[in-house]
Amino acid sequence: MADSTTRQLYTNLAATLQEIASLSQGLHVLGWDQQVLLPSSDGATAARGKALAALSGLVHEKSTAESFGALIDELEVQPDLDEELTVVERANLKLAAIDFRKNKNLPTSFVREYREHTSLSHAAWVKARKADDFPAFAPVLAKTLDFCKQYAQYVDADRPVYDVLVAEYERNLPSTRLAEIFSELREALVPMIHTINAAEHPDTEWMDAIHWDVKKQEELCKHIAQEIGFDFTRGRLDASVHPFTSGFNTYDVRITTRYSATHFAEGILGTVHEVGHAMYEQGLPHDLDGQPVGRALSLGVHESNSLFWENFVCRSRAFWRHFFPKIRELFPDIPEDKTADDLYAAINVARPGLIRVDSDEVHYPMHIVLRWELETLLLNGEVEVDDLPRIWNERMSSYVGIAPPSDKDGVLQDVHWPEGLVGYFPTYTLGQVAAAQWAHAMREQLGDLDELIEQGEFKQILHWLNENVHKKASVPESADALLEETVGEKLSPKYLIAHLKQKYSELYGVEL
Repeated sequence: MADSTTRQLYTNLAATLQEIASLSQGLHVLGWDQQVLLPSSDGATAARGKALAALSGLVHEKSTAESFGALIDELEVQPDLDEELTVVERANLKLAAIDFRKNKNLPTSFVREYREHTSLSHAAWVKARKADDFPAFAPVLAKTLDFCKQYAQYVDADRPVYDVLVAEYERNLPSTRLAEIFSELREALVPMIHTINAAEHPDTEWMDAIHWDVKKQEELCKHIAQEIGFDFTRGRLDASVHPFTSGFNTYDVRITTRYSATHFAEGILGTVHEVGHAMYEQGLPHDLDGQPVGRALSLGVHESNSLFWENFVCRSRAFWRHFFPKIRELFPDIPEDKTADDLYAAINVARPGLIRVDSDEVHYPMHIVLRWELETLLLNGEVEVDDLPRIWNERMSSYVGIAPPSDKDGVLQDVHWPEGLVGYFPTYTLGQVAAAQWAHAMREQLGDLDELIEQGEFKQILHWLNENVHKKASVPESADALLEETVGEKLSPKYLIAHLKQKYSELYGVEL
């Protein structure tokens, strides 16, 4: 019996999407190679730039072809759509249509101008940060914000600008929900942070006397990555200046990390964080590779996986008790009187810091709330770009307990705004919120999570994530929908707040 018209159309759609995904994969592989293996000569960089530009053009051409749009249009109006296509296939069609129409709504001239501007903006930011000269960068940032507003108008003129920008990274999570979540966090965490800042911190000086050999750190990190569940037959771990994860498909997921001979925690925490990202990519459904519905649901959900493994596994007392024998074997300089609990306390010191990426799990959310507030105020026209350093410094002092002595370590520290990534910042803390909910659900369903970690039963933990998060891919409409389906309620910061309160009350001997 021949396939129905609807089935034939969907087969053609899936094939087109797979072709676009395969070309995009080539782009990502070239990008990974550029950051990890490409020779350092200017000629190599220039040649790679031409290759990336050519392939990018081809991907854009395929993604916006009139024939592709006509195929989507014809499929959407088929009368037997609900009967012929599964829930997953209908979700795939919907996502494909959203992507196509967004790309078609953006004039080629605007895309070109915006890309040229962000390239110049990045260079201007690098120069301004080096010189600690925010006024020199301010007009460039103002122009970036204008581009962001234009982008939102082209994509969906009926929605608030910030909603459109956030949707690039976090699907169907409006500004009103962000305000609910971040306001609750701010109210709970600011007094907690000031109490911790004033308390006596655990001893970390003993760690400074140890030479943390980088080669041995690399051995340890690969051992940890494999034991917690990273499949090295479908991925690899390398070193780079900035840790990152590249998931080309579920069979090829690559991560990088970095090591420091003076900061032992950096390599392990960074590796486990990236492994969390990578195991999400490896856990996505194989049969949906190359389809929009087979992608990670959002950056916030992606971050929830990495932060679950980093903050709720790697930062736990149980983790260090489990791996301490291996750590002592590799680093015999650790004093005999030091235990896994001493290492746990040192790794989890919570101090106010200026730099977001170096922040601990207590202070980090307020770094993000600050950036979210400023993005919202800027786009609503409630503050001017020139006022950013003053407002940044005031709120850093109020929220984190420390004020930047310079704009270089304040408003100029992040690359996101120079590259036009307005609306990206909230995903980091949304991930931290969801990670706490995954941990809470596991304790209810698997029992004592810390006992599982201390006994090295990481397979049970990863299996839970595979079944409840990874396999669902992009079928749910949003992070809220995924959480409701998985744990019975939407994103809620109460579990993160409870986790931090309990952990740091015990660690610091204070009432939070």
